[in-house]
Amino acid sequence: MDAGYDDKNNPFADVTDEYTKQREDQFAKMTKKKVSAQQKQIQKDNERWETNRMLTSGVVQKLEFDEELEEDAGAKVHLLVQNIVPPFLDGRIVFTKQPEPVVPIKDPTADCDYCAKGKRSGEKASRAERDQEGAEKGVGNGRNQ
Repeated sequence: MDAGYDDKNNPFADVTDEYTKQREDQFAKMTKKKVSAQQKQIQKDNERWETNRMLTSGVVQKLEFDEELEEDAGAKVHLLVQNIVPPFLDGRIVFTKQPEPVVPIKDPTADCDYCAKGKRSGEKASRAERDQEGAEKGVGNGRNQ
């Protein structure tokens, strides 16, 4: 025991066990977290996912045995499933009028590039003229403001 501790100077010596138990219960109620239904569902889903990952990885063989599954064995439902494939996936219907694939153009001399550059340079010249005319009139285009 501590040197300064005795029954005369202890302020908690005359506290009854009933009062202590009552205060502990009140404290437990106050500190209990209130969880919404959505949060409960999220926690449940996370636990199921973690369980699935552990079972899939082989870390755990079986977590718990469900005895209820044995009881529900009498209420089985048989489902007939048809594997329906849409027509665009099974290849019966052709949605194009051109059955052959498109062959890419080979341009070893790069004539297409030169034509595109020529159009671009003409475009630059006309843009420069417009900018110059706008500057002369005192009205700027959208970029020079």
